[in-house]
Amino acid sequence: MVVGRMLRVCGDAITWAAGATPLLGIARRLPLGGPPMALSALDRMATAPVLALESAPSLRMGMASLLQQAVHSTAATGDDLLFKKILSDLLPDEARIVAALSSGEVYACADVLVRTGRREPDRTVARNISTVGRMAGVAAPAHTHRYLTRLDELGLVDIGPMGGSSLTAQYELLELDPAVTKAGGKAKIVRTTVRISAFGSDFWAAVDPFQRDNAREYGSWPELG
Repeated sequence: MVVGRMLRVCGDAITWAAGATPLLGIARRLPLGGPPMALSALDRMATAPVLALESAPSLRMGMASLLQQAVHSTAATGDDLLFKKILSDLLPDEARIVAALSSGEVYACADVLVRTGRREPDRTVARNISTVGRMAGVAAPAHTHRYLTRLDELGLVDIGPMGGSSLTAQYELLELDPAVTKAGGKAKIVRTTVRISAFGSDFWAAVDPFQRDNAREYGSWPELG
């Protein structure tokens, strides 16, 4: 048993030495007084790709690749990768909503609750119903509240408190939403608003197809005439 362990340790040491990358040189140039865990983490990141390629499954290879990329990443490349990931996750209707909100305009939004009784809390039947879907010309306006919930989770929109009198007409339209009419007399509407978030504005500045000079590359942009 002891001999077997020694052989395994020797084998790991040989693999580590053969797979050392320039990252190890960076780690060794760190101040000697630095935290010991930092050097250990850098060593592991440097050797992870080699160990993964030789003995680990594809998931470990994927993590090793990401860790290696992270060593050379900058704030700009981090933004690009994040924006590309978000862009690839968006549905066409969600892209329309982001485009509509990019002007900074505020739209009426609301949660629909159903009164269940005095001793029980009101039950939420729909969150984030809004007029922005129809205003943006989405293909499936019935899914607007789902789109906004996803966009909110991505950090692209802000759901805020009830708006002023300028949104009165929009709130009245929301009272005709199927989620409200199905609830009937038990419906309780909690009015809110939706607008693009600060992060959403940064995202739009990077992907806006109408600003070719400022947009970052993502595949091929559509011809705008």
